[in-house]
Amino acid sequence: MAATITEIARQAGVSVPAVSRLFKGDKTLRISKKTHDQIMAVKARLGGVKRRGAARQAMTYNIAVPANQIFEDHWAKTSLMTPPQLFNPEKYLADNKFLLNLKSYLEDHKFLLSFNFFDPKAQFAFFENLVNSASYCDGLLLLTGVVDEALARLLTDYRFPHVSPDPGAERFQVNTVCQHELDGIRQLVQHLRDLGHQRIGYLGPKAFRYPFFLNVMATKGLDDAMFLSFTPVFDFLKGQEDWYHIGHDAFAHYLRDPHPEVTAFVCHNDWTALGAAQAMTERGLVPGREISLVGYDDLEAEMPARFPSPMLTTVASNWEQVGRRCGELLLNQIIHKQTQIVHERLPVKLVVRQSSGPCQTR
Repeated sequence: MAATITEIARQAGVSVPAVSRLFKGDKTLRISKKTHDQIMAVKARLGGVKRRGAARQAMTYNIAVPANQIFEDHWAKTSLMTPPQLFNPEKYLADNKFLLNLKSYLEDHKFLLSFNFFDPKAQFAFFENLVNSASYCDGLLLLTGVVDEALARLLTDYRFPHVSPDPGAERFQVNTVCQHELDGIRQLVQHLRDLGHQRIGYLGPKAFRYPFFLNVMATKGLDDAMFLSFTPVFDFLKGQEDWYHIGHDAFAHYLRDPHPEVTAFVCHNDWTALGAAQAMTERGLVPGREISLVGYDDLEAEMPARFPSPMLTTVASNWEQVGRRCGELLLNQIIHKQTQIVHERLPVKLVVRQSSGPCQTR
């Protein structure tokens, strides 16, 4: 039974453009004999190449999702130790509201969303191949940690359709559609300040939301009283729930010798905040009384069966809308030839619950 080029590339552990160019006899393609033989062996084992029309049926266009596995675990559950051929896109999409909604929108317009793995050491060559493979790739969805200056210049030079949901990609002047993370952190900090908290700490990694926290604290004339940093080792993270265990352990360690002047913490996300709340409970402390904790994403509302009694003050996200807007922006570039760079930030909403309360003298 024949296989698609995407399947052959996935099982061979190489990029789709490389396989496509090889099968088309592209004389400019430079790959090692080992890679060549590996691709041909997978092709033979799978019974040849399935025709493009048969693979996509009525679909005629493809949006590539380059995955180098260095981005946040929120976006991908694979790691550098996980071979691409073990990654199940359908299972992952079923658990990801952003990608699921984007995929649905694209399919309604006869576009296909496909994952493409590549070696981070050959990142630029990989993207150069994609940009030049008009028969395969019509646009790019750039996940967290993928965009750099070289890629941004390439996309600009070729005016190639693309979009990223990573707010950090804005500085490279590429198209972005993301939630207004800065405003979300601003709402959390202002809420804590309204409750009388002046010494506010942060629990999480240095990347992503922490710079927004520093920005908000400086703008409001507050000092970041405490930074409980942890660096997630993505090789060992199997899912978002691992944030819970890391948050729990980091906060449990802090509670052995807490700083009395710090009365509240902004947490990286809800899983982290829930882990910290559990660490407080184990020591007989009540979140929102001795120490206020706030999270991000409104996880408890999204999983009512698991969290029947939400307790976290948090920021409600809307990844479904982000997914749709990413799809609309991609199609505007592909179909309507839009070339203007767009930075779109979708609003978020503060949700107040029991984990935040008035500042208490400790």
